[in-house]
Formats: sequence, C-alpha cells, structure tokens
Amino acid sequence: VIKELVEKLINILNIDPNKGEWLRSAMAKSSFPEPFAEALYKQIVDNKLDAYLDELDWLSKHLVSRGALVFLTLLLIPVVGLSLFSIYTGIYYYANLDWSNADVVFYMFFVLNLTIVIGVPTMLAHTLNKLYKQRKEFLERQKFIIKKFNEWLTSLPDHVIDEINQERLEEDKTAHFPQ
Repeated sequence: VIKELVEKLINILNIDPNKGEWLRSAMAKSSFPEPFAEALYKQIVDNKLDAYLDELDWLSKHLVSRGALVFLTLLLIPVVGLSLFSIYTGIYYYANLDWSNADVVFYMFFVLNLTIVIGVPTMLAHTLNKLYKQRKEFLERQKFIIKKFNEWLTSLPDHVIDEINQERLEEDKTAHFPQ
C-alpha cells in the first residue's frame, strides 16, 4: 500500500523521474507508518484540489463581464461617429480658414482638437480590444482548469473523495466535490 501511495504522490507532485526513483528507494528503506502515508496523501490531494478551486475563484472574480464589453462597444459607435463628424466639419472649417493670421495658440488648439478627435476613439478601441483578449484568455484558462480539475478528480479513488468530502462538510467548507 505504501508503494502505491508513493507512486500516487510522485504523480501528484509531478516529480522528475530521477528524483522519483530516489524517493521510491528511500521510502522502501524506511519504516513509513501506513496511516501517516494515507493522511499525507489525502492532505496533498486536498491541497491540490483547493489550488484548482482557488484559481477558478480568482479567474471568476477577475473576468471581464460581457456586459462591460457590450457597453464599451455601444459607447465606441457614437464616439467614432462624433469623431468622423468632427473631422468632416473640421476639414471644411480649416480649408476655408485664413492661415496667415494664425498664431501659436491657434496651432495649440488645432493639435489638441486633432488629438482628442483621433485619440479618444483610438484609445477606446484599443481598451476594448485588450479587454476582449483578456476575457478570451480567462475563459480559455477557466476551461483548462475545469478540465484538469475533473481529470484529477476522476483519477482519485472514491474512498479518498468521500473522506475529503466528509472532512470538508465537518469543517463547514462550501466546496463539495461531485463524484
């Protein structure tokens, strides 16, 4: 039984094969108490399951909501429309302007106007793009974590899942692992 638990621990911890061989030989030489080995195995399994759940919790808390993306997209449409309107009217205005009387203040306002008209929609579009990519990344990561969690959970013996469930229920933890 100890040998089987050592193999499971090596798989859980993703230990290098050379170090795993050293661990196997060290465990074979020692008189490792079986209840301690089982308790250690359950504790490591419990910690790994908690790590998966913690990462899922963090991802769900930091996920950009679909509503925010829709709002920013709907906000981008009129901002781009206003910018195009400002550019169109600005071109007409500046084309008919007498540039020989323009001073430094006029050029400063001209540059500021161009920066606002072009910069605001560009920055909003850039922000929207970044948030969309972040949401996509988080959803892919969430899907991966759920897949790994389910693979990990199905690889465990039923009695270990039952014992962890029982301990969690006794400690009043809300996470309950389905079988």
